[in-house]
Amino acid sequence: MRSKAALSVLLAGGLTTSLALTGCAGGPSGEATDEGKSFAGQTLRVTAYAGAWQDSFVEAFVEPFEEETGATVEITSGADADWFTQLRAAGGSNPPLDMSVFTPSTVFQAVRAGVLEPVDTAQLDDIDDMSEFLMSTAAVDGVQYGVPLSNGNLGLGYREDLVPEPPSSWSDLWDPQYCGHIAISPITYAAGLQLIAGLVHAEGGELSNEADVDAAFAKLEDLASCVSSYPADAASVTSALQNGDAWIAPFYDSRIFAMQAAGDPVDFAYPEEGAVAGPTGYYIASGTPNLELAYAFLNVLTDPENGRVFSEQTFAASGNDTVEYPAELADKIAHTDEDYETFTVVDYEAAVPQMGEWQTRWSEIFTG
Repeated sequence: MRSKAALSVLLAGGLTTSLALTGCAGGPSGEATDEGKSFAGQTLRVTAYAGAWQDSFVEAFVEPFEEETGATVEITSGADADWFTQLRAAGGSNPPLDMSVFTPSTVFQAVRAGVLEPVDTAQLDDIDDMSEFLMSTAAVDGVQYGVPLSNGNLGLGYREDLVPEPPSSWSDLWDPQYCGHIAISPITYAAGLQLIAGLVHAEGGELSNEADVDAAFAKLEDLASCVSSYPADAASVTSALQNGDAWIAPFYDSRIFAMQAAGDPVDFAYPEEGAVAGPTGYYIASGTPNLELAYAFLNVLTDPENGRVFSEQTFAASGNDTVEYPAELADKIAHTDEDYETFTVVDYEAAVPQMGEWQTRWSEIFTG
């Protein structure tokens, strides 16, 4: 992994609560063991992104959890917006979900809506092994609300068979060799907003500074005539690269490496100014009646062996720093706090209130 410039990342402190939680390691038959308490007969309601992601999640975490505790996991597939809507409707009382996977943009909104339970990090066996950088992305206003599961970073995905010289910088999007073959996502898709953050960060700016954001949009105006497609989700970016509509696109390392594994002629570059972190984490719903069971599940999620299984299948970095990746994967992906030193995280406190206006500006630039 290329060297990184120094960036200080502070880990938000966990909020200690007065809950006395018991560790769990009961057997699948439901009997209590010396190591913990059985949860046989209980059900934990958890969300997951559908498709291959969910399949990997079940193998890496759900199956070990059910075997260790005797509990059953009920999975609700979907997307952040769906789950946030359900939790907000419950208003912190008898929620329909016990835990949910979220990206930081939704976490910020969910915390403001009061539908997430702060995490008592003292209840997590592997807390000292978690990435400080990724833990900070699961905190809001200095309070730890979740734990990171994995991290896929936004950088530059490209067709290695069509690009003679690989990109190395965000500024390479403006290289004439790509004109007419560039995919840029709208801000309604996470990659679109993260691109704005990456461009602002590359110039040393902040999303909270209007002038810095204006400069990023001005750069996009200069790029508009060279953009060939506007994929609004991950599947559409993948298709644009596969069919050659795009030779280059801001996209996620994990997605590109999965495409590589499937035989697509693509590769990924971490921009020298810093990629944009795209972490996912798990969060406990306020008012859940299964709080103890939720902490048991968090301990399975943060276990390094389970994290290794998930990372090998998804090509995403684990939230646990002690995961031992296969050599080939370790050489490909940014996965340490040292790697993350130049990376940026979207300032959602600044971005969320501006999303409507920024999307309007994006549309005026690219679609008239």
